[in-house]
Amino acid sequence: MTRLSATAAAFGAATLTMALAAPQAAAHVTLETSTYPAGTTQKLVVRVPHGCGDSPTTGLEITMPDGLHSIRPMPKPGWRIDYDMEAVDPPAIHHGREVSERISVLRFTGGELPSHFYDEFAFRAALPAQAGTLWVPVRQMCAEGEILWHEIPADGDSHSVAAPAAPLVLAAAGEGHHGHHAQADHAAMAGDTYTVGDLTVTAPWARASAAMARAGAAFMQITNAGTEDRLVAAAADVSERIELHTHIMEDGVMRMREVEGGIAIGAESDTMLEPGGLHVMFLGLDGPFEEGTSFPLTLTFEQAGEVTVDVQVRSPGAGAMEGRGHSGHGHGDHGHGDHGHGDHGHGN
Repeated sequence: MTRLSATAAAFGAATLTMALAAPQAAAHVTLETSTYPAGTTQKLVVRVPHGCGDSPTTGLEITMPDGLHSIRPMPKPGWRIDYDMEAVDPPAIHHGREVSERISVLRFTGGELPSHFYDEFAFRAALPAQAGTLWVPVRQMCAEGEILWHEIPADGDSHSVAAPAAPLVLAAAGEGHHGHHAQADHAAMAGDTYTVGDLTVTAPWARASAAMARAGAAFMQITNAGTEDRLVAAAADVSERIELHTHIMEDGVMRMREVEGGIAIGAESDTMLEPGGLHVMFLGLDGPFEEGTSFPLTLTFEQAGEVTVDVQVRSPGAGAMEGRGHSGHGHGDHGHGDHGHGDHGHGN
């Protein structure tokens, strides 16, 4: 029996150790955002809210539903990643290239998440073009026992079963959608696209800022169908200066730093500018970013050249990874004082 078929058999069994522990669990293993536009490439984040009773989580096994492909795990410090592969038949097309195989089962192992702690495990995937609901089975392995989050409810309501697989809703173009969390705004941004050379910039946006804020940030997805490129500059008439920033961990503290030489755009891949990660930084705002407004932003790429995009200003709580971005790390003592921000947050 192959590793994949063994996993499938495990998900079909109801008697594995700790499988009955799920009904007592206060929260299920879920996706951070449960709804995305069909036919897009997205970062999927699996949330683990607790262990197996009092036993810590030591591994996570995610079985990919049919239709997902071009799957790229996100490295997680302290955890090993391994996976099983299978053929994609018929092959899919991604960024103009044929995809003939995919990750079918993804595993994070070797770490230890205490039972009373919460954590997230992420990967990127190209989603099917057909709207509908997929279910993502997850095997949560613990020091003592495991929980199989694998049940698919007949009525589509994940609360009607004890140990549901994580629902992944694919919305048709133009449909409204919502997830378990306010972070679903991140998925809703599959809006305007702008093309320059081999690059496509999708749904640039910024969070609304407080009246006295002196800094802000813009986010977007950049899809590259060609060779490597680099975002080297950005310009807009909304602030004294604009820089390209990222977050780094120093001495256990998350700090922001300017990206020297610009932001690398990998060949035939997606680059996300998002809260808690890479972003366009506006320093010395001329005025606050007001929800419902927009402003033009010119991006300069090393190879593709310039493109002007329209940045949509969304609600102050919009976006993913709340509490991990700039709003969770003050600018003075947390690494941004060297840019002269003082204690004025900007909501990234």
